[in-house]
Amino acid sequence: MGVDLRFDRDMLLVRQIPAVHDRIAEFLREVEDRIARQVTCRIFEVDAMQTGPVLDAASTREAITGLIPRAVWVVADGQRNHSAIVRERSFIQDVEFVHHTADPICLELRTGWTFEVEPHVTRRGIQANIAIAHARSPRSGSSPVLGPDDRTTVEIEAPVLEIDDEVQSRVIPDGGASVHHLGDRTILVQVEVVE
Repeated sequence: MGVDLRFDRDMLLVRQIPAVHDRIAEFLREVEDRIARQVTCRIFEVDAMQTGPVLDAASTREAITGLIPRAVWVVADGQRNHSAIVRERSFIQDVEFVHHTADPICLELRTGWTFEVEPHVTRRGIQANIAIAHARSPRSGSSPVLGPDDRTTVEIEAPVLEIDDEVQSRVIPDGGASVHHLGDRTILVQVEVVE
């Protein structure tokens, strides 16, 4: 009996001994399981924690008991998700004088959270590439704008934007979480394989 491997009309045809066919079937089952696998990601803000960068599933359940997640999504294994919880507001950035009349120039300010998680299920756990950013505007800065007559001034209160961010890649146990400290905030990124 000969050995043959060819591609015909969108099919792979294999002529081989039964043991090799069994190995090929097992490989195809593993590929199919990996393709169909999904991961649930949950984001929690918790009280400050003094702990390592990763929590196991039991410690995560204890830390998030009674908390509502800031964001939840389900992605395919290896798929990146971007989620944002932001607030937009307009502010006057500058003033242009037209015929001695102040004409405001406005911009948008976005504050809040952005999360990006890309989970990869492995035998050691879930390898997660995580990016988190928190933008806030706790105060404003004041600056005068001189008018066309070089005497008139307009006072502008422009917001000062502060950003804390972190980019990490961690192996997290199934159901566990990655711990991130951004400024005075502690964020848990929980990942769990969907059964």
